[in-house]
Amino acid sequence: MEADNLQGWVIIRGVFGALSNWILYYSLSQLPLADSSSLFFTQPMFTLILAPLVINESIAPRQVLAVLMAVCGVFCIARPAWLFGAASASTTAVMHNIDPQIPRWLAVIVCLSGSFVASLVFITVTHIGKRAHWAQLVFSFAAFGTAVAIIPLCFQWSPLRMPSTPWPYVMLFSLGCCALLGQSTFNHGIQLCQSAVTSSLVRQVDLIFAFVYQALFLNHPLTWYSLTGGFFVLCGALVDALPKLVTELKSRGYIGVVRSSRKVENV
Repeated sequence: MEADNLQGWVIIRGVFGALSNWILYYSLSQLPLADSSSLFFTQPMFTLILAPLVINESIAPRQVLAVLMAVCGVFCIARPAWLFGAASASTTAVMHNIDPQIPRWLAVIVCLSGSFVASLVFITVTHIGKRAHWAQLVFSFAAFGTAVAIIPLCFQWSPLRMPSTPWPYVMLFSLGCCALLGQSTFNHGIQLCQSAVTSSLVRQVDLIFAFVYQALFLNHPLTWYSLTGGFFVLCGALVDALPKLVTELKSRGYIGVVRSSRKVENV
């Protein structure tokens, strides 16, 4: 990527991020939570395929194994109805505001397209690297995210409902602050990681936190499926990230210093 194209890639990052978020929330209104989350969180598979093609990222065999483990974990946690049956889906679906406006097969395609677009976010941010400040990436996402959110209101695709009490406004403000913090660490983390595949794998861990928060604050008990799936997701992230962490520690001399100090003590 040439230097004069950097601004364009920052804009593209904002477009991809806003579009993937819009597709995710739309798919939540068309599919049960378990189905939409399991389909949307197949991002590492698309990233694994696209990263070598778009930015010439080298893929290690362990990353293929890590992606398979993570995706298996996602499906185990979400337990979509088409894979585990309707009975299991009824125990995991925590949203009951499904308002299907399109056929189910089309909703599945839309959700997978959102996962495809989301994988491009990891690729673009990795390609940009540290040449752009993480705050610029966050601003680009916020600007285009606001624009995308206004479009349905302009065409009245869904009615605008204003809260009648102050509490929803407080919750929305808190949600915005958490989103800002999350996007800041998300973009900066990808820049530090410098690997689209590794970043997408680590990103899967937020699905574990989502189910833990549901158990703690929404009284949705964790099942053995959730625990097993979380274990697979975590192992998938560690299989790819841990060797890189060890290599980084060796390059900085932290591991070597410990070993050399032990040798001195033995002498």
